[in-house]
Amino acid sequence: MVDQFFSRDTIPATAWKNGGGVTREILRSPEGMPYRRFSIAYIGREGPFSKFEGLQRILTVTQEQGTVLSGNEGKMDTLRLKPVQFSGDEGIVRQT
Repeated sequence: MVDQFFSRDTIPATAWKNGGGVTREILRSPEGMPYRRFSIAYIGREGPFSKFEGLQRILTVTQEQGTVLSGNEGKMDTLRLKPVQFSGDEGIVRQT
């Protein structure tokens, strides 16, 4: 494995469909392999997350204090550096 360093600012930002944030994709698995994607996202405002049906999602807040998400299982507090996992099938919404 080769260490590779990068700056977040050198990765192109892709705006979310709902206008609520942007994602910078760090790594995606090659075609034909089990799907994995690692990205950095900025959540700009409350609103729904995109669905990724059939996938598990893991969100880890790395800056600020965290936020509250709601979904089928109720509310989830996302705390800084504490990963939360949820189904990509689920309708997740960021609340303020």
